[in-house]
Amino acid sequence: RIQKISTVRNLALHTKDIPVIRNYFLRDEILKERKKFGLTLPTDVEIPFLFSFNAPFIQDPARTRIKHPANSPTNTWLLECVGKLVGSAFMRWLSNKNLDLLTRAKAYHLIPGPIEYDSSLSMECARLVLEELEVFLSDSEPILLTYDGSLRKKEEVLVIPSQVLQTWGPEEACAILGTGKEKALANNLDERSLAVLRKRDLLNELDRRDIAERLSAARERGIPRPSNLERLIHLWSYLSPLRADWRTRHLLSPLPIVPAANRQELYSSEEVMVLGGKESRVPESDWEFLMKWTEVADTGWIRLLSDPGDQ
Repeated sequence: RIQKISTVRNLALHTKDIPVIRNYFLRDEILKERKKFGLTLPTDVEIPFLFSFNAPFIQDPARTRIKHPANSPTNTWLLECVGKLVGSAFMRWLSNKNLDLLTRAKAYHLIPGPIEYDSSLSMECARLVLEELEVFLSDSEPILLTYDGSLRKKEEVLVIPSQVLQTWGPEEACAILGTGKEKALANNLDERSLAVLRKRDLLNELDRRDIAERLSAARERGIPRPSNLERLIHLWSYLSPLRADWRTRHLLSPLPIVPAANRQELYSSEEVMVLGGKESRVPESDWEFLMKWTEVADTGWIRLLSDPGDQ
């Protein structure tokens, strides 16, 4: 069983370590110390969580399992207490500003993922713990970790694709794509943590179509070009699959994603003229005339698209 736990939890225990660990916990002085805290030998009840817990559960006559919660109000109450304890530990971990964002984001691993219940004792214990944890989380403070370390509610957080965040940064991206009051979800969450939050319908995730539609909606108020022109490549790369789908191809032409010469805002391809890199041959008087009537694509951007390896 110890080897199995090691594999599931990536503890990397060597086979020769197993007897050493077993013998350690069976030593009289260790058993005596554990009993002071209500910790006795582990039972055969294995729960599909990434944590374990000890409590003075009422055991069955064989002392290999705990009594079924349906037949033991004490065990039911203890399992519910475990759910509350996990929720409390989760909130303390997640809200600890002395930790970096990556470490704080790992707190989501305490929340179990989807579980397929059956009639076994293990699954009944898991159900009681998880139900109490769900109640705790629904009554608790906001649990979405944002890029600046604050905790927010669902309606206050946007899940923005990484390529878009690389283009403008989280604060400016939220101002462009939202109302200006939202925060971007921290990008330190792994896929398992995101799946847990999706299951609880806690995420406002923006996909490609959402990004395109919100950029179009923000067109009138003006969309600033990135501080570094090369960062715009991330946005173009993210939106490029829209071109391959006839249902979304029409969204690209009006999108304000093209930098114009001597302008701080982005324009759509319909508004910008490309001079083919020959603008240096245009007399200054003609150039001034063109700038009065149309926007000209930034030559640095055209060169970047033509030969990105040189940039």
